[in-house]
Amino acid sequence: MTGELCDVFENRQIGAQFIFKNCENLKMKKKFYTISKNIFTKKLHTKNIISMNWHAVARFISKKIKNAIIIDFGSTTTDISIIKDHKIKNQNFDDFSRLNNHELLYTGFTRTPIIGITDRLIFNKKKISIIPEFFSNTSDLYRIRKKLKKKIDIDETSDQRGKSIKLSKERLARNLGFDYNNKRSKLISSICDELIKIQLQKILNYINHNKLKFKLKTSTPLFVCGIGQDVLIDYLDLHKKKVYSLEKFFDSEKTRIGKEATFHAPALALALLLTRQNS
Repeated sequence: MTGELCDVFENRQIGAQFIFKNCENLKMKKKFYTISKNIFTKKLHTKNIISMNWHAVARFISKKIKNAIIIDFGSTTTDISIIKDHKIKNQNFDDFSRLNNHELLYTGFTRTPIIGITDRLIFNKKKISIIPEFFSNTSDLYRIRKKLKKKIDIDETSDQRGKSIKLSKERLARNLGFDYNNKRSKLISSICDELIKIQLQKILNYINHNKLKFKLKTSTPLFVCGIGQDVLIDYLDLHKKKVYSLEKFFDSEKTRIGKEATFHAPALALALLLTRQNS
């Protein structure tokens, strides 16, 4: 459950209660994932179920792998889960605490506004400022660099226009303070590369912070999931990290689960936890 934080609700508690009540109206057996010892519950304990989608992945993997860091690079956020000695070592269980303790990074593969990456960058030894308006987002960056597949590119653009590379460059140019033209096309692509590097380096910094914090070896494997996994894996490979798609883990488990399932790792983990419980 993460929908409770949507601003159509007065607060998270009301949002969770609304979702819980409507799920109860479904004509099927209802169980809710919780971080308590009893994995699934039929009762509403908001503290134990709000925004705990990341925990389901960590719980399933912790039973199989002794030490690992799991990185879910999704559309909006990057969740980092730490496994040590088959135990989930994350110390924080609400968004505020996780955001301020390197366990949750509000940066995503498609929906993050450019200004959410940085307000300025260095390019050709010059400082370039980013206009703090929602003119473009990370979908535009990865679309320009041909890293965003159409079947993943499902969200509306910031200006409600199309999803061509040219239109993405026009949107990014607005954040840079000028209008797009052919002469500036290469410049926009180069700045796009710099913005991507800043985003991915920030994720790597969080990973390294947690390795030190929890005294994990540098060789501790990284398992990456989420719709942005391919881009992040390539970046971590360049930095000589021991990194795998979460798909590799499931292949070893002989579950015949494809990569697309790992785009939605929390749902996948819940399904497998239910299967284990019911077997």
